[in-house]
Amino acid sequence: SSSPYLGMTTCVQAGETAQQDLNVSVILPVAEANTATEKTILESLFHACGGLRWHRQDNWLISDDYCSWYGITCSASSKSVARIVLSSNNLRGTPPAELFNLPELKALVLNGNDILFDMQ
Repeated sequence: SSSPYLGMTTCVQAGETAQQDLNVSVILPVAEANTATEKTILESLFHACGGLRWHRQDNWLISDDYCSWYGITCSASSKSVARIVLSSNNLRGTPPAELFNLPELKALVLNGNDILFDMQ
């Protein structure tokens, strides 16, 4: 099933249009994240969402190269996290808001998991 709120920065009722979202600036603090910070953010995701119970957790917390961790894709040029894809992987809990501080994150795909984001 689809959600009428998917991909929006504000919630509107089904059938309404959020015109102000066409050129929206996200009001989240963007850290000047370095590799240590990015690794720490991903480790926080693992711990906050029950990583030991995930169906796939290949290389998570074992390898220092977080770009080799299951579901993580890094940009070739900067080795910064570009995609996190952990669909239907038994994540449970509240992912850390710091995920949005990953400076090159383009895709965050966590569908099919029992998670709830706290947007406060």
